[in-house]
Amino acid sequence: MNAAGCIYRQGRSGRSFGRPPGTPWRRKAVRRAGRAAQLKGIIHEIAIRETRNLSEEGLLFGVRTNVTRSPIARTVDWVTTRDGRVIARIQAKDCISNACVRKVQGRVAAGQYRTARLVGTRETADKLRSAGVTKRVHSS
Repeated sequence: MNAAGCIYRQGRSGRSFGRPPGTPWRRKAVRRAGRAAQLKGIIHEIAIRETRNLSEEGLLFGVRTNVTRSPIARTVDWVTTRDGRVIARIQAKDCISNACVRKVQGRVAAGQYRTARLVGTRETADKLRSAGVTKRVHSS
């Protein structure tokens, strides 16, 4: 059994045989996370990507949001493209602890997220705004 509660066979190398059972989002999250124990951030990424792709802009104008190839990307979690051109870079945040807020505040001050748009859950956005993060944090 893995962190998402999925049971499926694994070989000696740790690779799974077949697809893990469950909802499509759970399968995508397990595929992206690998053996990581924490799935909430990855599920948040997938949920927002799906809602952006199914929005009016995504359906009518060919704007696509794709998760970056690296599951541990430091600055950009998603890239939004139109006709093959990058039009937005987005960083997802899903944290409400004080330690995480201080960490994000330090990264913003250091300029790590200067090219990315910060998007978080409603609670995360409120917490980061009240902590005085200088970069605008959008609620998902």
